[in-house]
Amino acid sequence: ITNAQLAKLLFINDDNDTTAPDCTTKACGQTCAHIHKLFPGLPDGNYMVAPTILSGIEFSVYCHNMASVPSDYLRLNAKANFSTFATTSGRCAKCLDYTSYFSAVRIYPTTLVIDTSDRTFASQPTEFQKVCFIEFKCDAYLSYASAGSCGKGEADMTGTGNVDLT
Repeated sequence: ITNAQLAKLLFINDDNDTTAPDCTTKACGQTCAHIHKLFPGLPDGNYMVAPTILSGIEFSVYCHNMASVPSDYLRLNAKANFSTFATTSGRCAKCLDYTSYFSAVRIYPTTLVIDTSDRTFASQPTEFQKVCFIEFKCDAYLSYASAGSCGKGEADMTGTGNVDLT
């Protein structure tokens, strides 16, 4: 978004105070950090961004940590976006299968790169599973769109992962 485009979005009231436009329907910056810099009072929420890499195409992101260091996230259907660690055999079999459901995934709008290792909006295992994973040294905290298992060999990938960005 150019400075000229941004100037058109701003509303200046009688006291000459600049207030944020409706960034939920029209892009107010390239990233959440950019929006935060321009409008530091905006809370966490869904906002439109228009990174230059997309030549004016806007899309919605969830801006997290707007009061400190903002991060951009794409909202997801958690039922369709998951990673499963299968524990059908091996040292972790007592821990039960663990599926992480992701309701949002971190994106860097200026490069369109998704950070699959960010688990901020991933479901957590039960307390029993947390203790079990530590006891049996199971690396069950999978990244977004990955699969894993604790089966009978290094190549055993009986877990599943699923991605649906629609």
